[in-house]
Amino acid sequence: MEHTLTQQKPFFSEIEAEQPFQQSAKGHFYTTWIGVFIFIPFYGIDVFLCVSKNLRFEIIGVAVIALFNIAMSIAMHYKKKYYHFIPANCVINYIIISCLVIFDGLSTGIYFYYLPTVIVYILYTSDVRHKIALRSFVITILLFVAAIIVSFQFAGSIVKTAIPDSVFIYRLIETLILSAVLLRYFLPTFINKENLKVRKNYFEVLFQSPLDAFIVFDKQTREIIDYNKTTGLLFELPYEMKVKGLYISQFMMRYLDDNSDNFEILMNTLPADWQGEGNFRTYNKREFTAFVSSLSYQQDEEERQVLCIRDITKIKIPLREIDGYRETIENSTRVKTRFLSSISHELRTPLNGIIGTSNLLLSEPGISNNAKAQLKLQLYSSEHMLSIINDILDFSKIDSGRMELNMQPFNLLDVVRNLVNSFEGQFESNKIKLSFEYESKLADINVVSDEVKLRQILSNLISNALKFTLEGSVTLTIAVKKLDEQEVELQFKVKDTGIGISRNKHAEIFDGFSQVHAEELKRRFGGTGLGLTISQKLANLFGGSIEVDSELGKGACFYFSINFKKETVYIPDTSLPGNDYQQVVDIRGVRILIVEDNEINAAVLKAFLNRWEIRIMEAANGVQALELMKYHKFDLIFMDLEMPEMNGYVATGIIRKTNTEVPVIAFTATLLENMESLITQSGFTDYILKPFKPADLKKKIEKYAPHRKFEYA
Repeated sequence: MEHTLTQQKPFFSEIEAEQPFQQSAKGHFYTTWIGVFIFIPFYGIDVFLCVSKNLRFEIIGVAVIALFNIAMSIAMHYKKKYYHFIPANCVINYIIISCLVIFDGLSTGIYFYYLPTVIVYILYTSDVRHKIALRSFVITILLFVAAIIVSFQFAGSIVKTAIPDSVFIYRLIETLILSAVLLRYFLPTFINKENLKVRKNYFEVLFQSPLDAFIVFDKQTREIIDYNKTTGLLFELPYEMKVKGLYISQFMMRYLDDNSDNFEILMNTLPADWQGEGNFRTYNKREFTAFVSSLSYQQDEEERQVLCIRDITKIKIPLREIDGYRETIENSTRVKTRFLSSISHELRTPLNGIIGTSNLLLSEPGISNNAKAQLKLQLYSSEHMLSIINDILDFSKIDSGRMELNMQPFNLLDVVRNLVNSFEGQFESNKIKLSFEYESKLADINVVSDEVKLRQILSNLISNALKFTLEGSVTLTIAVKKLDEQEVELQFKVKDTGIGISRNKHAEIFDGFSQVHAEELKRRFGGTGLGLTISQKLANLFGGSIEVDSELGKGACFYFSINFKKETVYIPDTSLPGNDYQQVVDIRGVRILIVEDNEINAAVLKAFLNRWEIRIMEAANGVQALELMKYHKFDLIFMDLEMPEMNGYVATGIIRKTNTEVPVIAFTATLLENMESLITQSGFTDYILKPFKPADLKKKIEKYAPHRKFEYA
């Protein structure tokens, strides 16, 4: 479909200036200046020399040329129509010069004045175009050539000698100077005109861009005054339909979709220097999405605005598909997370019964060594399965990008020392030496970071070292790399004397679900292969990276560095989860309410509490718990989170409205993200995960036992 445009002033008005030099104020000034201040003295001297030489005809001729040139310059300045005067001026000059050549010959050098006249005429004719009829132009050129030929022919027959004198020399010099001046001021005009032709073509090509629809409208009246062919093609306009004359709001009303992005801007305001997206429909009701930009410019003292519309439908389709894929992936991730969380909860519940009963039986007096060995095997297998579940959950959270650092102040040395102490029993049973080395300056350094995740990295590295060390030792070292008033950079290093790792396998050990040892060693050591992967991801969260230095059969050394912000004043908050008391507290007679719907979990918990001579009451859900609290006082409440009728979150919220003193411990098999903050926000005092270790459970009770109101009788 072809669309013709109405002939308007071009997109950029300056590109079609007919006489760019003379139409400017500077050009008019130069024209007058040349005519008055160059012609008068030059031709005045020439007349004076002619008088001294008694050249009567040349006195009159040069005077006429000078007066006529001055008159033409002044007329050109005021009339600003130089294309009317230049050809007449040139023709008169030709005639007078030719006559003087005929009468006075060549000796006076009058023919030199042909040169500036020819320069002016050539520069003029290069810009004549439609201003002078072609016929007049041809006739003028023929007359000029004929005048030169005739004048030299007559001069040759009349003049016998041509002896240069002062007039000849002066006219030669004057001609060179005048020609140079004319070229200086008129030649740039000629060059500029040629450049403008090129620019005109260049901007016309841009305006007729096959990609963008350009709509030009008056900024004040908002009336459309021009548009390009692409506008008709893009909006599928009929050939006879004209956009010119419409207001831009009318155009938008016809073709802008009612549900378009930026509807109000495009329909009503459409500011200059704006860009955004819009949804349009064509004349044939085809919908498309466009990138729209608006800019303004000045043309002949009028403000114009250009609307550029580019169809980006083909670009948006894959973007929408990508958004759809992203949403599908995010939904899949959420489903996977919910699935893993549910599976974790369901697996932890029976594991709590297995691990709990195993610990109960192991603590029974008189149990045989054979039975104790079997129970330890059962306990080890259960705890190993629990660690696998924890690894998979951690990996899922890290892989989905949902894990963040929970920044809290803590004493670094105390945290690491407690972690090392928790491994002493395992190392002693395996007859492996565990060492902890650090610089003395660390004793008084408190940092702000995520204590839990730092412990997890070090715990994984120490566990991994113990797992693959059959004899010898494991050493944890903390070295200070940089220390100032605000920050401290520490390097953590775990070195063992274990089986080591081949150098060509170093990159693979951090890949998920992979082990780099031979098949017989894989079967021997087992595991998911996620420990190092999780540790590396956690180290990345801290801004570091775990490196390894190892050879097969020569042990391994894992190390990483973290830059911590220092905390100058640190007071441990004993109300926060994880701050365990080391002092022995008498917990006999503590009154505890167990709110648990699973009979196995309740039975295991009660078995340990009964051994510690603790007073117990039970509730199967939040409703029963609230009813019991109306008639009984409790020192501590163990509250499950997921229960029928009323869950632990709702029940705890109701309790907190009337009782803010009683400690409520979340007793859950669901491992939540940012467990500490979520539990605290829900009104819980602390939490303990199922399956639990008896020692951890007892520490929690000891921690909150001082709050009890009823002493053991």
